[in-house]
Amino acid sequence: MSKSTEIGTSPDVGRSRPSPVLLEAVKIALPFLLLVTLLVTGYYHLRQQSAKRLLWQQETAAVTLLKAGFESRLQEVFDDLFFFAQNSTTEAAFRPDGTTIPESLDALSALYREFSRTHRFYDQIRLLGTQGQELVRVNYHDGDPIAVDTAALQDKRERVYFEESIRLNAGEVFVSRFDLNREYGRIEEPH
Repeated sequence: MSKSTEIGTSPDVGRSRPSPVLLEAVKIALPFLLLVTLLVTGYYHLRQQSAKRLLWQQETAAVTLLKAGFESRLQEVFDDLFFFAQNSTTEAAFRPDGTTIPESLDALSALYREFSRTHRFYDQIRLLGTQGQELVRVNYHDGDPIAVDTAALQDKRERVYFEESIRLNAGEVFVSRFDLNREYGRIEEPH
């Protein structure tokens, strides 16, 4: 028996060779499939980049609008501060030596209440003395501005906003970081 006729020793047993037509079809189709795959992948990538650019533009526009609104509102707050600082009622509450005139503080409290009633924006409006003690405070609650009784006014000298603002020159404004309100040393629950 020859080697090629022995059982299980022929390398071609159980295998069929692909037809030459099939081989030719694969040679033609493979580059085409590769090209289609590249085109689809490229198209998908371009779509993703385009979607990212559009999202970036939309988010940038939204942030720009928010920034403009915030800057506008902050300017209004600055204007309100300068209104109080330059108001004759505020000036009348202080003697030249910096001490306060109690009767004028009542007029200042009335001004703060009216301002709070018409603006409806500030939770509290307060005036601090040079030692950090509240001289006047008006709380705005459910549409009703209420002047805080003198006995309930607090010492705010250890608060960052007082420590930083007492160092400022006339006409300067300190903007503190966001902080929760503290009353009598305890953080108020936001609602």
